[in-house]
Amino acid sequence: MKLPRLPFSLALAAALAAPGCSWVPLTEAGAEVRVVDAVTARDCTRVGRVTANTRGRVVGLPRVEEKQAEELQALARNEAARLRANAVVPVSDIEEGRQQFDALVCEQP
Repeated sequence: MKLPRLPFSLALAAALAAPGCSWVPLTEAGAEVRVVDAVTARDCTRVGRVTANTRGRVVGLPRVEEKQAEELQALARNEAARLRANAVVPVSDIEEGRQQFDALVCEQP
């Protein structure tokens, strides 16, 4: 049985849309971890550092930075939950799909 072929325009549209897609699910534990700014982080205790990695390019095209940031934050929050942290703060810029975060324990507001 021969499978139908996708029209070239449909395949191209899917490839162009992929750089904007987000594929990282936030775990239940990760959902309890919040992203804070540097000012808020000063009142917290650092319990570790998390390096999050995602794809910076898909099909040779650079991904939308907002989507990369969402994925990196989700990955950092998921990992910070394993460290029993309740917050993360970015400590580097996004570079080639990679970003570092400090995992923190903060008093809840």
